[in-house]
Amino acid sequence: MPVDRVPLLARRLDLVHRDAVPSWAVPIGAVGQTQVNLSYGVFVASSIVLTAVLIAQGQPGNADLPRAAMIGSAFWVAGWIAQLLCHTSLAWWMGLSVPSITLGLAGVESAPRRWPAMQTLVITAGTIASLVVMSAAFRWIGGGFQMPSLSPVSTPPVEIAHGMGTLPSLGMKSADALWRSAAWLCGLQVIWQLIPLPRSLGRQSVAALLAISSPRLELETRIRLLRQLLIVFAMLTLGLAMWVLSGESGQQFPRWPLLFGISVLLWLSSHRPDVRMLLVGMTTPHAGATTGSHDDGPQPVGVVKRYRQRSQDRKRIERLKAVMDNERTEAIDAARLDEVLERLHDGGQASLSDEDRAILARVSQQLRKNRLNPS
Repeated sequence: MPVDRVPLLARRLDLVHRDAVPSWAVPIGAVGQTQVNLSYGVFVASSIVLTAVLIAQGQPGNADLPRAAMIGSAFWVAGWIAQLLCHTSLAWWMGLSVPSITLGLAGVESAPRRWPAMQTLVITAGTIASLVVMSAAFRWIGGGFQMPSLSPVSTPPVEIAHGMGTLPSLGMKSADALWRSAAWLCGLQVIWQLIPLPRSLGRQSVAALLAISSPRLELETRIRLLRQLLIVFAMLTLGLAMWVLSGESGQQFPRWPLLFGISVLLWLSSHRPDVRMLLVGMTTPHAGATTGSHDDGPQPVGVVKRYRQRSQDRKRIERLKAVMDNERTEAIDAARLDEVLERLHDGGQASLSDEDRAILARVSQQLRKNRLNPS
């Protein structure tokens, strides 16, 4: 085969192995040995939000709109940080390499990697769980999880950060409403990540579940099943959009176009190359506990594996020390055995000391053990 004609699967595997800056993002820095990229969609969305705030802030009742946009953006970025820390920490804990990671509108975005399916599922589930915990924490701070009181007199909840986040013009007249809004934003990130859109954690989770549940199926069969699952998700989303359309009134902001757009995107993206590369990265025989890109350098060992290896090494050393002590004792006993036997022959048992009796007992026990176990 000519060198310039590389098989299509080999080229796609090389895309899986390589972890360069994706074409839809720009590098913004590094956290340890992990390069952090920012998606171009973030800049587009920020420009749209900034333009809308600048246009609407001069209208009556929108005086607090810039402040609300800044606070909402801060909570949204906090969700990003939680995802980033949880994603990289879990990968490091399992001994997987994360040379680069991309932050999109919903948070962590990831190109297909050479990670085992089970580890991929644990990392994606843990990353989404971090958002759920953060949303629950914000809801709890906002008074959403108060225990019922036995007192007949109802007392208002204690507001944390008195007046810090009050936005009267937006209906947030207490700090509790601000924390509840933060919980809603984190919940929105959870829903966004659960939808199996391209580069989302939901798509990686679906691919990992398919790879785990069908270990005996061929790669092409898994790819076809994953594409069919994405089409099923698209049809379900389209049905939800129709149901929302039938129940919406003219006074509400229409939500069905967003759901319709998601269904179309799911349908169109079901035939993208990343569907194949996701399963190739999870099923390739080179995908082990310390796999990553070819240029990752020395791969870290997972915390659990490192602890298990240290425990095994410590037990092995203890066994070796016990064997060495036993052999040393046997050598000393063998060296003194002739002397003890001569003393026993000349003076009888009365001439033996306690140490001599202990030597005879150990030698007798060793001879009995060798007779029972000739090997």
